[in-house]
Amino acid sequence: MIELSFIINYLERKNIGFKSEKEIQGIKYYHSEDKKTRIYYPDFLTNKYMFEIKPKGLWNTQKNIDKFIAAKEYCKLNNLTYRFVDYPIIIKPIINKYLNKEIKFSNSGLEKFLRIYGKYLSS
Repeated sequence: MIELSFIINYLERKNIGFKSEKEIQGIKYYHSEDKKTRIYYPDFLTNKYMFEIKPKGLWNTQKNIDKFIAAKEYCKLNNLTYRFVDYPIIIKPIINKYLNKEIKFSNSGLEKFLRIYGKYLSS
């Protein structure tokens, strides 16, 4: 929901074009806890920024620090700025888009959405 809120309430509102995680080339990074090379897919990429949407409480986990190091290097080489963003869930626009059939959830995503936010659907 945090990523969806960011799309609707920031990127769309400001009319900022972006590539999502599924459209972005992965970035290799060394996961120091597992001692393995892994692939990191940032949440969103614009022509100026690479965004990782994450609650602030998770920013300093070793896994995210490892990703941050690789992403910063990637951004430096590609003239981008890396941004960790702790974005609030602003639910009303998400509900409106859902009710207007502008967004569709996967089955598991819909189940979770209805479980958490279903009480707001009739408001």
